[in-house]
Amino acid sequence: MARSTAELATAVDEASLLTRAREGDRDATDALIRRYLRDVYNLTVRVLGDRDLAEDVTQEVWLWAVR
Repeated sequence: MARSTAELATAVDEASLLTRAREGDRDATDALIRRYLRDVYNLTVRVLGDRDLAEDVTQEVWLWAVR
């Protein structure tokens, strides 16, 4: 199924945010974290089954993503 214009715009925006975050743009990093923090954390809790470990892994994911 073809993607809608809104979906394509979101994908372009996300790619732009990630590129800017990797270049050190704190606003872009903050925007990505606000957008995806809960999803990443919830996934790590489901996979690991440990909320404390999931918090640590979630932080590591963000550090890795913006390098």
